[in-house]
Amino acid sequence: MRCSTKIILCLTIFLSSTVQNDCWAQQRAQYSQFNLNKYLINPAFGGLERSLSVTAFYRTQWDQIEGAPVQQGINGHLPIYLLGGSVGFSLLNESAGLERNTSLSLSYNVVKQFEFGLLSGGASIGVIQKSIDLSKAETPDGQYSGGINHNDPLLGISKVNGVNAIWKIGAYFSNYWTEVGFTIENLPSHPIALDDFSVSLSPTYMLFTEFKALNKFRGLKIKPSLLFARNNQETQIAAIALTEYGNIFGGMGVRGFSSTSIESLLFLMGIQIDKNYRVSYSYDYGLNSIGRISDGSHEFVLNYNLQKLIGIGLDPPVIFNPRNL
Repeated sequence: MRCSTKIILCLTIFLSSTVQNDCWAQQRAQYSQFNLNKYLINPAFGGLERSLSVTAFYRTQWDQIEGAPVQQGINGHLPIYLLGGSVGFSLLNESAGLERNTSLSLSYNVVKQFEFGLLSGGASIGVIQKSIDLSKAETPDGQYSGGINHNDPLLGISKVNGVNAIWKIGAYFSNYWTEVGFTIENLPSHPIALDDFSVSLSPTYMLFTEFKALNKFRGLKIKPSLLFARNNQETQIAAIALTEYGNIFGGMGVRGFSSTSIESLLFLMGIQIDKNYRVSYSYDYGLNSIGRISDGSHEFVLNYNLQKLIGIGLDPPVIFNPRNL
């Protein structure tokens, strides 16, 4: 049997869903550079950089394990004066074992300025297509020399597809010292119909916080960040401390919830190439049983920022010129 650990896991989930006509599983993808791709987890972050910002990323998880998760995505957001806030988009693609998910979302958020900082509230809505290719599965008793025969009446040999809506709401606060964001996605839970069974998209709650420039010593800046995520089944926490010096930055972190659920150590490094482009790379060193049979996880992030101030619902400066009155 050539099925990998991940494919066996996906196949087990699928078999249970064909019996119960419903499937519950962890669905949120993992990202190590959440502190450098904030719009990906919270639509209310849109426009807070006061400029057009576009981010592309690629992540391969549990490298060298066949069928392990692979994600690609691109997102962008832009403050719009007339709308009093910001608009944005996110395009994501993920493959894991027999499954592939492709989604497109659009967002809008309103930004208000107060004496104590900026407060933003926003939402995104989109569509997701989920597909499961049953022809890639192999069972212990199957026969595959001259074709595909799983020897299982519940397991087909075709690709099944389903489409449904996805949504996310968020709030974000930012001032000189700190940033705090809260996100709720896919609440209430709703199913994606796949022929004779369905996969339920369960709600996820995320809390992000970052302390800016915790210490400044001869140009050295430290920015610790924390991401708390919870769905109906489990809790996960990721923490990372980013150190900046000039146009170079790097950091270390950890992902897990307790001493028995620590999953990996995170290592991050990057460079601000010029005023517009920033590139970064992170490596996850696995600490659990899957980490011992893989070569870790790799994530690349490329960000383009126009670096041109654009209003985000704030009054533009007024310049009075008596010569033109």
